[in-house]
Amino acid sequence: MKQLLLLLCVLFLFGCNSKEPIPEDILKADRMTPVMVDLMYYQEMLRMQAMEKDSAKAVFQEVLKPEVLKKHGISSDEFDRSYNFYLSDVEHFDEMWRSVVDTLSLRNQLAEAREKRDTIKD
Repeated sequence: MKQLLLLLCVLFLFGCNSKEPIPEDILKADRMTPVMVDLMYYQEMLRMQAMEKDSAKAVFQEVLKPEVLKKHGISSDEFDRSYNFYLSDVEHFDEMWRSVVDTLSLRNQLAEAREKRDTIKD
């Protein structure tokens, strides 16, 4: 997660600022966002487990990521091509990433509200 944040900072500092149209072979933000949300969710779940870093990475790459891509009907090549596009285009990445963060924040707020509700019931 820290590496991803560092990469984002570097991209924001040195990235291109012109917002060009997204090429046809690239997933649009409305399709890429749910995939990234799921991937970030599973990465965080693995981070919270008492698991060796190498083992967690292997589980993510070999099991969880392929399952997420399958769930969304996206090939690994299509995802990689799209992900690389977003990494190289700061404005498009920022737009998509804001949606990812907003979605994850909303999920977290809903989970906290459910937890409080369940605590009150008990």
